[in-house]
Amino acid sequence: MLVALSGCGASVTPTSATSASSNFADSRGSITSDPALAVLLSDAAFEGVIALHNDSTSTIQCSDEAACVVRERPASTFKIANAIIALETGVAPSAELMIPWDGVTRQVEAWNHDHTLRSAMAASAVPYYQEIARRIGLTRMQAGVNSLTYGNRQIGTVVDRFWLDGPLAISPLEQIQFLERLATGALPISERTQSIVKDILTLDQTDGVLRGKTGWADPDSDHEIGWFVGWLERDSARTYVAVLLRRGNHAEDEFRNARRQIAERALRAQ
Repeated sequence: MLVALSGCGASVTPTSATSASSNFADSRGSITSDPALAVLLSDAAFEGVIALHNDSTSTIQCSDEAACVVRERPASTFKIANAIIALETGVAPSAELMIPWDGVTRQVEAWNHDHTLRSAMAASAVPYYQEIARRIGLTRMQAGVNSLTYGNRQIGTVVDRFWLDGPLAISPLEQIQFLERLATGALPISERTQSIVKDILTLDQTDGVLRGKTGWADPDSDHEIGWFVGWLERDSARTYVAVLLRRGNHAEDEFRNARRQIAERALRAQ
């Protein structure tokens, strides 16, 4: 379990995007381009990439096979790993750990409140998870990221910004691999932590159980990207998805909503 690794802080040499793809293919099956996923992006007039994996098959579908192995900053999708490490190290005794609002008024109104691990996941409250990261500290955070084999495993020296500014980076295929290990109990974490994190990722239960997390990196820049990563549990099967969009000329609200909308279309088409 991660808590047992809390004293380990050694950095590791990151794998390349190509080798990350090879490792995934070797352990999970073949990777193939899927034109239908590319159509979902073009119909929505977005540039980006979709990776999809149904656990009943050995094939990982990608809208663009080459783009699926390119690493980008995880942004708020890292809150999943951050919550895991917080629970495993004891920094968060439960999903109800409350951290008071620091009184700084930020542009996102939902952040200007007291939050728990659970509510901050739903609101994607960056300040809350930054404080969680500071309480974890660099040494334990690096040990946790290493143990989870998360992306390139590089967190640098700034404990509360590395998932937003880098150097941490992860590919769509690695996102799916990470989610699958979380969902199936293959991560080196306790069953309690697994259960809590799956619960706080729940978004909808009307047609199967949808769990997931959005992310948004480099706002108002030429490299602005948005993520949705998650999975749908339906009829005893799971389908995992990672959507990475480039904002381009799209309006902010359109971009914000498209991340999950496109992911759900991909998931429910299976």
